[in-house]
Amino acid sequence: GDWILILDDDEILRPDSARKIKKFLAAQPPEQNVYTILIYDCEKIDAEKELYEKQKYKGFHLHTHGRLLRNHRDIWFKNALHERITEKDGETLYNSGLALLHYGYHQPDPERFKRNFTIIQKALAENPNDLSCQYNYTKTYSAQDACAMPELLRQMERTIELYIRGQKNVKCLPLSLIYGDFIDILQKKENYAQAEKYCYAWISRLGDKYDLTPFLCLGKNLFFQQKFDDCARILKMVYEKSANGIDFCAKEFLTEFKAELYFFYGAVLCAKENYKPGLKLLRLVRNKYFTNPQVENLIASAEKLAAGRTN
Repeated sequence: GDWILILDDDEILRPDSARKIKKFLAAQPPEQNVYTILIYDCEKIDAEKELYEKQKYKGFHLHTHGRLLRNHRDIWFKNALHERITEKDGETLYNSGLALLHYGYHQPDPERFKRNFTIIQKALAENPNDLSCQYNYTKTYSAQDACAMPELLRQMERTIELYIRGQKNVKCLPLSLIYGDFIDILQKKENYAQAEKYCYAWISRLGDKYDLTPFLCLGKNLFFQQKFDDCARILKMVYEKSANGIDFCAKEFLTEFKAELYFFYGAVLCAKENYKPGLKLLRLVRNKYFTNPQVENLIASAEKLAAGRTN
């Protein structure tokens, strides 16, 4: 065929994307070869409900990956782990807006993580100055039970150093992805001080590029520490600037950006007892982006507190 769509055996193409894919492909210009797919992580039962019972999954987390490509010889896979599609003349990815559901990560497999770490260790030993190998090694190391924070930070710094050294040649691994992933890892490990340092380092390296993502990450970091006044101030700025019509983040991250901004800004407004705008944002998240017990509980709690204050 003219096109290849890559699906793992623990993934399904979302039904609405399946209906649109042929029309989408027919409209694409011939010079664009590789497209990203939105990937939603979910439980297997959620995927089955959407596929067979037409119950649309509204969960989170989502990310993007190059999975849709033209069928010709100048495109191939790169990396021993977390493979990326690359092209002979560059590595430009285009956003398809199509989506799939992935349920494999909700089935823990210690042997898979052990296997992955062995693969990436070998790849990094063979290519010590390869940015993709270093980045994947750092992420894989962070998931190990024996992960030590000093070593993790050393590997993160090594990754960023390689990016800065070769940034003119980096296309498929932008700084926004590296910093975003590392900040997320540090926040999950509750190392908020280092996460904040990376937020400001990211901001300092933006140069003339307009990107609100590091400010969103900073606001989230303040929220996790329950520094609600500072968090509300930062997220208010992000919310207002994101509404001015100027492109404020990479297109492939736009949906995730909006979902997280509305959730955290809504949550912090409710924490500061500013219930009306907070609930408006949280309901928007539930209705348009994702829902889970945390979202539902936040909305229910805020509605109860708002009603009590009114009475």
